Amino acid sequence: MSKQPFGAAHPITRVIGKGVDELCAELGSPDVEHRQASGVWLIFRLESCDLRIVCTGDGSPVASSCTASLRNPGPTLSEATVSLGIWPDCQPDARADAVAEPLVRRSLSDPRGGVLSMTATVRNGRFTQVTVFDEEPDW
Repeated sequence: MSKQPFGAAHPITRVIGKGVDELCAELGSPDVEHRQASGVWLIFRLESCDLRIVCTGDGSPVASSCTASLRNPGPTLSEATVSLGIWPDCQPDARADAVAEPLVRRSLSDPRGGVLSMTATVRNGRFTQVTVFDEEPDW
């Protein structure tokens, strides 16, 4: 198991659509696993972030979103996302201390084809969380 599983060759977007067993095979045993009627929540404590993955679907749930809570929040979108392997796909760059809203939205390439949505949360002038969703942007 790698404690730093993401990078340019292995972007965080690749977890979307994977089943619970596939995620555990790739990321190791989750630190938290919460099952409920609508799916499964997994939390992995990785080197660069805490990664929360929400798996939904009847029978065999698959990852529909993932949120990386960054250990070292970045002042720019590029610095916050490079360790997740999604820079420069989420261009253009933005400075956290200069955005009008505390949430930056972008579309991302889905490794299986198609488009995913991404949000990056700003707190105290830094990008602190990045979330990837299994749906096309609607903004």
